[in-house]
Amino acid sequence: MTDVIDLRGSGIVARAGLEAPVQKGVASLERLSELFETGHDGLAADMLRKRNNSNPTNEGLEMAVNMGDNFTESEMRRWFRELEGQDVNLSEALLDFKFNLFSEADPAVAANTAFQLYESGILDDASKMEASEMLLECGSPDKAILMIESIENIEFRIAASQLAATSAKAIKNIESQADAWRLIADRFGVQDADLLIAASRMYSAGRHTEVIDLLAERDSDELERSLGLLLARSYFTVEEYDNCLNVSRSMLERHPDDQDVLRLIIRSKRRQGDVGDEEAFQALSRSLELGTIHPEDAYRLARTLVENEDWETASKAIDAVFSGNGYEINERHIVLKSRILVESGREKEARDWLISNDEGDSVSITRALASILHRMRDDEGALEARRRVLENDPHDTGIRRGVCTSLLRLGRLEEAMLESKEIIQILPTDASAWDVLIETLARMGREQETDSAWEEVLDMSWDNPEGLLLAVEICLRFDWANRLDWILRSRLNIHRSRETNAEIHHMMMQKGRFDLSKMFEKYLGPRSTESSRIARSLEIDLGATPHSIMEHADRNLSQTESVILEHLIRSGEGTTSYEAEEESVLILTSSLNAGGAERQAILTGAGLRNQGWKSTIGVDRIDAQHSGETLQSMAESLDLNVIEFRDVNLESEEADELIQLHANILSNLRPIERERSECIIRMITKTRPRIIHAWQDAMIYPAAIANFIVGSNALIGSVRSLNPDEKSLLYGRKRPYLRKSLRMLCDVDDFRLLNNSQAGRESYARWLGISEDEISVIRNGVMDDGGRGVDLKHILDIPVDSELIGGVFRLVPEKRPLLWVDSAWECIKNRKDAFAVIIGEGRMRKEVESRIHEIGANGKIILHGFREDASKCYDSFDVTLLTSSTEGLPNVLIESQARGVPVVSTNVGGVNESLSDGSTGILLKDEDIGTIKSALTLILDDWDMNDTSGACRSFIEQKFGMERMARDTKEAYESLLSSM
Repeated sequence: MTDVIDLRGSGIVARAGLEAPVQKGVASLERLSELFETGHDGLAADMLRKRNNSNPTNEGLEMAVNMGDNFTESEMRRWFRELEGQDVNLSEALLDFKFNLFSEADPAVAANTAFQLYESGILDDASKMEASEMLLECGSPDKAILMIESIENIEFRIAASQLAATSAKAIKNIESQADAWRLIADRFGVQDADLLIAASRMYSAGRHTEVIDLLAERDSDELERSLGLLLARSYFTVEEYDNCLNVSRSMLERHPDDQDVLRLIIRSKRRQGDVGDEEAFQALSRSLELGTIHPEDAYRLARTLVENEDWETASKAIDAVFSGNGYEINERHIVLKSRILVESGREKEARDWLISNDEGDSVSITRALASILHRMRDDEGALEARRRVLENDPHDTGIRRGVCTSLLRLGRLEEAMLESKEIIQILPTDASAWDVLIETLARMGREQETDSAWEEVLDMSWDNPEGLLLAVEICLRFDWANRLDWILRSRLNIHRSRETNAEIHHMMMQKGRFDLSKMFEKYLGPRSTESSRIARSLEIDLGATPHSIMEHADRNLSQTESVILEHLIRSGEGTTSYEAEEESVLILTSSLNAGGAERQAILTGAGLRNQGWKSTIGVDRIDAQHSGETLQSMAESLDLNVIEFRDVNLESEEADELIQLHANILSNLRPIERERSECIIRMITKTRPRIIHAWQDAMIYPAAIANFIVGSNALIGSVRSLNPDEKSLLYGRKRPYLRKSLRMLCDVDDFRLLNNSQAGRESYARWLGISEDEISVIRNGVMDDGGRGVDLKHILDIPVDSELIGGVFRLVPEKRPLLWVDSAWECIKNRKDAFAVIIGEGRMRKEVESRIHEIGANGKIILHGFREDASKCYDSFDVTLLTSSTEGLPNVLIESQARGVPVVSTNVGGVNESLSDGSTGILLKDEDIGTIKSALTLILDDWDMNDTSGACRSFIEQKFGMERMARDTKEAYESLLSSM
């Protein structure tokens, strides 16, 4: 590598060595030097050989080198090797000699020697290149890298760069190789062909900033996939999420189905808190489609889809959660899946799913199970589940409210009342508990106690602002505008504060009661910006002029629902060119559960078909009560086309486009009204009816919304019985906007309002402030097929010649089943072979059973349960009894008389129109047990049953024939169409 240096000494120093003491058998270096200088080379060589063989030293090797050819290369190499183990620092001259000595004989030693020369700083660049190659060949690539890095000569740059890359690749240790690539990047730059391995080693070593330095300046659009992933992942690791997203987006344009890239976008969005934005949603959705989504991501996607009410895709997402191997499932996943199943119309599956996962220790699962059982009308099951939750937390007022609701549905009003009082003891200002208490007492007919409960609320309203807010909330829930006015006038002087006034305004605005907020400005002052924003938000969604909603809200009775309906009416919505099928009608009803209105909807459909009209019956849910007591078989026997609102076959692009187009409007509706409106839009676009006929108050509003959005125009609304305010304290509370909405519809040329009785007609006319002429009366129809009736006495195993008082009704408070039982018992208890039977089911069954047992009427008063063929059971009755507190035009009375059986009924609603008092039945003047007993006894003892039977049949045939009802309905349709 360099010329051999002459190491022989001379002069005084060398000669001084001759006088130095000599170790026995081994000559000193001084002595050897003297011999060498005096020409005794052979002797000196022998003595030096002996010395080096015994104990080689740095000085001994230097002298051997200077003595030239006196020693063989083999000897020299042996001495150098022995010296290596002594950690001796060789001089630069010796290192140079050693390098040349070992270059061919042992390249590894030569290479390490060259590295020592490099560390001494005496190698030129050419020598460094040569030495680096040797180091690489000898398995020391890390040393080669260090040597190459120091090369300065530009002539060697390319070769040095290539050699450095080769050396880096040869390094085994990840950390060391990462170091090597960093040196290469800093000194020469990494060639394109080596970028992937360099970046990979840096990434594996955790050098994420170095990966970024290596790749960031390159155009991300041109980076191959693997490099792009390394760069994006490095940005993610160092929390530079925006940069990670930018690189990922660029890659996604070229690789739209790349799961790794999608995952990076999802994770970055999550870290930024943007998991709900559109980009994250699209990435999650695409991952789901590819079947490669991570379970945790699938869970997050499922939650977003639930918020968007995309139940079909949410179902796929939650299934992906449970199919993830090794992913830990917990109660949040189980509960979310149950909700998705419920909203997908798979309630029984959701119930079974929760039951199978309910190990008794998860309050969340038990809560969810209670909610589903409640929805399925399994009130006993819901009650049991809620009781289990309360075992863990007796003070959970939310669950206690649910207990109250279950008890109310079961007709266990006394227990519901007590439960609500328990809640009030825990939380005296719990509005929901007071709501239940007042409703329960009202249902039980305890007017004095209802008033007392309200007085307690009033007392609290004097005490503090919280009590005042409670009273306001109760008034809003029951739509007690007059009481609310009095409370505000009398209490605000005591609790006047800007905060309280603002909160009351906000309560009204949140409930969509713009009318009340405007009306009570005189007491409350101006609304807060936050409250005003509620109305402004609706104006924006409707495209209305700023402040237009609140300007005359009090005079216009403006509520969210009525404002939306008015907007649709005025703007003439209906962006499609609607083409209807002539002489076709879509009849809409909430369910096919056994009830008078539902029976009439079915009979109307069948009768219209006989009149040449095509009829479709659309129902929210066939069995909305989950009781199994429906008229579905009746509809099937009449060959009617019945479609549930959520039938997947109703899906269409046209409907989806309309719903999307009006999404801002629909989103402001209450959830039940929005869902029904969207379902009816789908049903209209699918069936293309000429007439839309909505039955009962609850169905008219969503039908109107859908009608104006689609542009189908012709709408009929059938209301039954009396107006909501006259039915009960509770009836109209859920839809306070109904009066204003119906009033607006009555001013529309394309709408007609029908009632089934004159009493109902008068009631609704008063309520709406319109002329009776604007409401047409079409009385119920009854279908008597003339077939043989059911021999109920044989089924009940009672004597064929016994007397039988019958009742066909649901066991619910408004039918007053306890009054029925007490009155029937008073009549039959002292009569020989006299019995009474109730056909029907309901939430008050246990109370009725208890009453029968309590009065000793077991075996004499029989609860027979629901029968779909109830209309054929009248033949076994001697008289039919009805004790309702409210009615429309009761089908029970009409059907009974149609079979020739007289009736006794309380005088409510349109009952007086459904019988001929004194001829086909008795209209009760009083509702006490004695009066009812007397009426029953009179018919059983004094009336000629043959004459009475004929009178009953004749009366019904003339007034309530099915053909007459169908004909009148058809004429109402034709009248509406001719006026359009």
